[in-house]
Amino acid sequence: MNYVYWLHSKDCLDIETQGYVGVTKDPDTRLSAHKRRNPKIPEDVQMKVIFKGSREDCFKLEEKLRPEPRIGWNSAVGGKHGWRIGFSHSDETKEKLKSAWTDERKEIASSWKAQENKKLKGQKRPKQSKAISGKKNPMYGKTHSEEAKAKISSVHKGKTPHNKSELYCIHCRTRASKSILEKYHGIGKKACVKDVK
Repeated sequence: MNYVYWLHSKDCLDIETQGYVGVTKDPDTRLSAHKRRNPKIPEDVQMKVIFKGSREDCFKLEEKLRPEPRIGWNSAVGGKHGWRIGFSHSDETKEKLKSAWTDERKEIASSWKAQENKKLKGQKRPKQSKAISGKKNPMYGKTHSEEAKAKISSVHKGKTPHNKSELYCIHCRTRASKSILEKYHGIGKKACVKDVK
């Protein structure tokens, strides 16, 4: 279940021009995040859930209430990927970002990434790998029977290996992770997999 909510203060009377309209699965957590991160949100803010339904329907209503950027407290257009549409950093912000990304910071980021990659080399989850390695592994000293091997092989025949497929949005055809596709389109992996031959 997803919700369309309206954040407003006592001075806000019109949902179409005032306050903030958004979509969430967890209204309480989202309200807390707004209070922490959004400087536009006043202290006396109130949240009102105006609609609940599928993620697609919620995005449609949000797009209807926020068809353009900078309406009320919203900076972006409503709807799917609305935060990406018509938004760009100001020249001042771009300059700040450029000046903050010094050679020293680049070096630190590069070395940190190299160290972390080295730790994870050959294993996705080091602690989990260690916990089931050697004699701790249920298959330690055992082998699958020929019958079991045949069953495993038949189940996987015709399937594209996970590392040979790429995920694409079926709406805008942009490449994205499974979590992003589910978050912004409310659809599962099977609807968005494009096999790479």
